[in-house]
Amino acid sequence: MSNLNDNNSVDTDYDPVEDFYLHNIFPGSAVEDFMDSTFSFPNNFLTLLSNESGLSGKAVWSIVNNIRNPEYSETIKDLITLIVDRLDVSDRMEILNETFYDKIEKLVIRSRHNEQVKKIADASYALVEKIFEDNGSTLRAYKSIKKCQVKKVVVYILMVITTVYLTHHQGQKFIV
Repeated sequence: MSNLNDNNSVDTDYDPVEDFYLHNIFPGSAVEDFMDSTFSFPNNFLTLLSNESGLSGKAVWSIVNNIRNPEYSETIKDLITLIVDRLDVSDRMEILNETFYDKIEKLVIRSRHNEQVKKIADASYALVEKIFEDNGSTLRAYKSIKKCQVKKVVVYILMVITTVYLTHHQGQKFIV
């Protein structure tokens, strides 16, 4: 007879409805909420993003202050979906956990040779390129900008958007 405590035990905390929510409903809901909100990023966050990413304060400011354009909603939703999929999140409390940003650093920011991370970097760069273009500037004019710098800024902006959303909606239950 098999021992129930083998390494093949099932995670009893896994909730398929929660997993479905995080991978299918949450990205769109978080973006919609952000687009309709008056939330603004604190200046110390913008300074931190600039210092951590290597992008100029002007570039970070332009991204943050123009990302709310409804034209970018689908791209932002797709990026959040890619990030959630890469991090293999199955419970919203994982996102609200204080170690979540360490997980982002390890699996998204510092990881460069993963196909999912490459998609995140490419989509982040395309989004920022479009933001700059729509505002009469070009991303190419910034010679020192690399995709990994842009990815870092965009990922952190999106993680703030998602954590703010989840903080305000963490008790919400979903029925599919």
